[in-house]
Amino acid sequence: MHEQLKKEIESASAWADAVFAEKGEILPMWHAVAAKDEHHIIPNISPDKDDAASLVRAFCELMDIKRLLFISEAWTCATDTAKAAEAMGWLRAGKSLETFPDRIEVLIFSGEDEYGTVSAHREIIRAKGKKPTLGPLTFFETTATEGRFVGMLPRREATAH
Repeated sequence: MHEQLKKEIESASAWADAVFAEKGEILPMWHAVAAKDEHHIIPNISPDKDDAASLVRAFCELMDIKRLLFISEAWTCATDTAKAAEAMGWLRAGKSLETFPDRIEVLIFSGEDEYGTVSAHREIIRAKGKKPTLGPLTFFETTATEGRFVGMLPRREATAH
């Protein structure tokens, strides 16, 4: 069911290699696919994240978008339990992951269709004195996703035929 989303993330990841090698950054954007397989690239259309989310949602509804991929640089924390708990405490204290000492900079890929989401990331490696590079693409399971750029499309229940 999510094979198409995975393929789109893999394709976007390959594209990101070339852009990141040249520019050293990836600006936030969406890749939207309409019902008739029309592809649209939506740049970050507002510095206000809530406004951007509202505008992209309206675009998706207007253009009958069936698959959407959000690509952006972001901060995350280590996956080990102790560091994750420490990061959660940091966030509960009203601090940002941007200031968390053990933060990890990543390029995220968050794909969704009418049935759910698929997420992946690539670590951004900034070695002193070298150009930044991207680590390998890692898909990860999520039991719950949240945020202003999640749930941009209406959901439909899978039906048996």
